[in-house]
Amino acid sequence: MIGHYFTIAFRTLAKAKLYSLINIFGLAVGVASCTIIGIYVYGELQFDRHSINADRLFRIQIDNWACVPYAIGPHVARNSPEVENYVRFSKLGRTVVTSGENHFIENRGYYVDSTVFEMMTYLLLHGDPSTKNI
Repeated sequence: MIGHYFTIAFRTLAKAKLYSLINIFGLAVGVASCTIIGIYVYGELQFDRHSINADRLFRIQIDNWACVPYAIGPHVARNSPEVENYVRFSKLGRTVVTSGENHFIENRGYYVDSTVFEMMTYLLLHGDPSTKNI
């Protein structure tokens, strides 16, 4: 029975080539679009879900870039009573880090405010976040 359906489908594809091409192309574009939108939405819903207070964290961004003026954090905290705290991240870039006698190059570091451990949860290998001695 299913072989009969395949035979009819191939005959229809052979008769109306342009119509079949348009339908198959449309189906492919639709499936690809739904997949890309689904991956994007999933990524947005999983943003910062590793933190305990994830339901209370919000990110300020302008035009899909998380780069905003550095003074936005204090300004929003002063002028919006809903904002309890803020933390700013600034990419460090390539720099030399010194620990005792050891020197090494770090490519993926960030400057952050001291409130980062009050707001977000990170697993630390060394140090104590309450004393800011990391």
